[in-house]
Amino acid sequence: MSKLFPKAVLLFTLIILVSACGMAAPTAAPVSPTASPVPATPVPPTVTPIPPTLVPTALPGTSMVAVPPGNPPALDGTLSPGEWDSARREKFSDGSELLLMQNGGYLYLGIRVNLHTIWSVFLDRGDEIAVLHSSGSLGTAVYKRTESDWQPTRTFAWTLQDKSNSETARQQRELFLEKEGWLASLGTMGKPEEVEFQLAMPQGALRLAVAFPLPPNYGEAALWPAGLDDDVRTIDLLEGDTPGQLRFSPERWAVVMVAGYETAGPAPTPVSEATPIPPDGRSAGLIAFYSERDGNAEIYAINADGSAETRLTFNPAVDLAPDISPDGSQIVFVSDRDGNKEVYRMSYDGSDVVRLTHTPAQESYPYWSPDGTKIVFSSKRDDGQTYEVYLMNSDGTDQTRITHNSVSEEWAYLSPDMQKIVYAVGPFPQYNLYVMSVDGSDQRQVFSCDRMAAHPKWSRDGGTIAFNYAFLSSGNILGDVGLINSDGEGFFLITTTGGNSVSESPYWSPDGSRIVFQSNRTGNFQIYVMNADGSEQVRLTHHRGNDYWPSWGPMPAKPYRGE
Repeated sequence: MSKLFPKAVLLFTLIILVSACGMAAPTAAPVSPTASPVPATPVPPTVTPIPPTLVPTALPGTSMVAVPPGNPPALDGTLSPGEWDSARREKFSDGSELLLMQNGGYLYLGIRVNLHTIWSVFLDRGDEIAVLHSSGSLGTAVYKRTESDWQPTRTFAWTLQDKSNSETARQQRELFLEKEGWLASLGTMGKPEEVEFQLAMPQGALRLAVAFPLPPNYGEAALWPAGLDDDVRTIDLLEGDTPGQLRFSPERWAVVMVAGYETAGPAPTPVSEATPIPPDGRSAGLIAFYSERDGNAEIYAINADGSAETRLTFNPAVDLAPDISPDGSQIVFVSDRDGNKEVYRMSYDGSDVVRLTHTPAQESYPYWSPDGTKIVFSSKRDDGQTYEVYLMNSDGTDQTRITHNSVSEEWAYLSPDMQKIVYAVGPFPQYNLYVMSVDGSDQRQVFSCDRMAAHPKWSRDGGTIAFNYAFLSSGNILGDVGLINSDGEGFFLITTTGGNSVSESPYWSPDGSRIVFQSNRTGNFQIYVMNADGSEQVRLTHHRGNDYWPSWGPMPAKPYRGE
């Protein structure tokens, strides 16, 4: 149990693991074991929340939970009749009840169990996890990711001892919510089998898990979502300690989002019209990528110097994998806006969207030919299971299958002379690189490894291939950007990311002197640029959302809308 109280005392502790950023550390001193607990007077959701959270990415098998709106409950430790009628209802692994609803940028959790226990939660802040604890007072601990595990960098500092309804107590609770981004009822308030939490949710999505020790022996933990196998189950942590060398897998926690994100999409970010791409710096070119910063995958563009970031698609569906045409006038991309993932084309400013493929199967990884007349892509249309390489005209006509094999062939990319295609051959998680003639003949392996060689791209002169050199570790893809000569010789790495991070998805600049890529070295995926030898690596995007799959093309000849 919490170190504030002996185990015989009936308490509630909630440690919530949520994607968040920038929480300030409290300055209050730890409370003594005899301190009176603070009451859970409701705090209006107009209090300024913590900075925007990192919008989480869901891995296969991750729980995706849409949370309906509801009126803010009184955080008094009692799930009163009428308060939670609109909430979504979930079950812990032991059958206990979890209620979820949202209002005004906050997520509200109500928990009801059969016997007295304590509660715990952890927040994913990229390379940090914040642990939120409520018992006789409130406290936050922080763990930081290392190369092999997670280590505590901040222990619990207990605060909010005044249980009265005085103006001073109310102000203290409002200040705590503003600084820490969460608030909760206490185990000594309301019903001992119930607890309520308020969590800042400014980006409309959080990744979280909830755990509590199972009574009467408190030796095992009940979990939501069920089936988690990381150290959210650690009893010492659930009791208010901060043990070292823990193992967390936040990518397996539940992704909780405002109801409607999965159908209607979030409100558009006002960048396209407010910050149009200027006509200066056109020689450096334009970088397109997709981002989840607004709740779902949308396509953005940014100048190669990091200026004038512009959102191009505004669709509740998934829009991803953009590639800029050789003249900069068009972008080809993948979207499931019509039901399944198909290849689309649009103008550089997001207008004039045209669907190019029409099959019930999944299409992906489209790339322009160097002369802009063709598009190479991968499709599962033949057996529904494995990707094959296809080539089509830029208007979608004459779709021709290039490969006819029983293995997955992905990330095909045409050589500058349009005579050859480099591509990766699976299956996951081991890929090798192959080169073939543009008609599918003369298929030969150019790079073999026991890892994942993927996302290959010819250099602009055709002499070098950049690619992902990665491997799978505890469910995470780790690795770096590698280079080989076009004949497969001369392999070396141009990034050395290290730790539990990856640098990947390289793409050459129009003049071939630099490479753009994505990396999660700072916690979430952002876009970076570097010289072609790996020197002068510079972060290009600075958002708490994830940014992926950059491509680099020339600046369009015409100005963007809004100029």
